[in-house]
Amino acid sequence: MKKTWVTLLLLFVFALGLRLVKITKYPLSLNWDEAAFAYNSYSVLQTGKDEYGKILPLQFKSVGDYKNPTYVYLLVPVIKVGGLNELTTRIPPAVLGALTIPLLYIIAWTLFANRRLAILSGILLSISPWHLQFTRAGADVGVSSFFVVLGVCLFLRRKFFMGTVSLIGSMYSYFADKMFAPIMILFLIRRRNGAVRAVVFAGLLLLLPILITSYSSGHRNKIFITTLLSYRQTPEMTARLRREDGPILYPIFHNPVVEYGLMIADRSLNHFSPSFLFVKGLEDNRQRILGMGMMYWSDSILLLLALPLVVANIKKKNWQFVLLMRSMTPQLLALNQS
Repeated sequence: MKKTWVTLLLLFVFALGLRLVKITKYPLSLNWDEAAFAYNSYSVLQTGKDEYGKILPLQFKSVGDYKNPTYVYLLVPVIKVGGLNELTTRIPPAVLGALTIPLLYIIAWTLFANRRLAILSGILLSISPWHLQFTRAGADVGVSSFFVVLGVCLFLRRKFFMGTVSLIGSMYSYFADKMFAPIMILFLIRRRNGAVRAVVFAGLLLLLPILITSYSSGHRNKIFITTLLSYRQTPEMTARLRREDGPILYPIFHNPVVEYGLMIADRSLNHFSPSFLFVKGLEDNRQRILGMGMMYWSDSILLLLALPLVVANIKKKNWQFVLLMRSMTPQLLALNQS
C-alpha cells in the first residue's frame, strides 16, 4: 500500500510539473474562452451575478455560447486568493488534469492488475500533447474529463452513487458530456442488482437543474448549431436553387430526406476520415496540434484491434456497448485518452 501511494504521488507531481511550468507563457496568452470564464468568475465573486446580472446561474451566456458553470465556480475561490490574472485562470484545469493521472493508474490497475501497465498508462496521459494542451490552457473539457475519469474510477471501486455524482458533474462542466455521461452511467450500472440501481438513479435527481437549463433558448440554439440539425437553407439559397433546378428537379434533389441524408453522409465521412483523424485535425488553431490530427498514428492499431469487438457486440445486439463506444468519441478526440 505504501508503494502504491508513493507511485500515485510521483505520477501526480510529475504531471503537475508539466502543467504548471511557465503556464502563464505557454500558451502565449489567454484565449477568449479563458477570458470569459475568468471575467464571469470575477463578476460572481464581486456581485453574486454573471456579467449580464443573472444571480448564480447554471449557464453563463458569455459571448452567446452559454458556457457550463463548473469551471466558472471553481475559479471563484482561486481568484479570491490569487487575484484576477492568467495564473489563477489556468490553475484549476492544470491541477485537475494532474489529478487525472493517478486516477487513470487506479483504473488500469483495477482492470488489469498489472503495475507496469498502470504506471505506463499514467505516464502516457501525463505527456499526451492533447491532455497537456487542454489542461495548461483554461479549457472546460480539461475539467470535465477529470470528473469522467473519477466517475469511472469510483464505479470500478464499487462506489456507485459517488461515481454517478461525478459523471453528472461532468455534465455541468462540458457540453458534449450531456450526451456522453448518461450512456456511460447506463453502461457502468448494467447487470447490477436493483438496490444498486435505485441508489444510482436517486443520484440522477442531480440532473434536474441542468435539464431545466438545457431547455433554455441559449442551449437549444447551441444544440441546433453543433449537431446535424444545424443545416438550413437561407431564403436566398432556396430562391437561387429553385431558379437553377426548376419546378421538377428542385423537389427531387432538395427535399429534406435527400439533403439531410447527403449531409449526414458527408459529415460522417469527414469526421472519420484519415486526414481529420491522423493528419490535419480541426481548422481551429485553439484546438489543433501542428503536424498531427486528432489522434496518434499508433492509435490506428488500437482502432483495428477494437473493430472486431464492436462488430461482435453488434451481432450480439449489445447496443449498449456500441452506443458507449460511439458516445465516447467526443472525449477520445478531445483528450485522446484511447
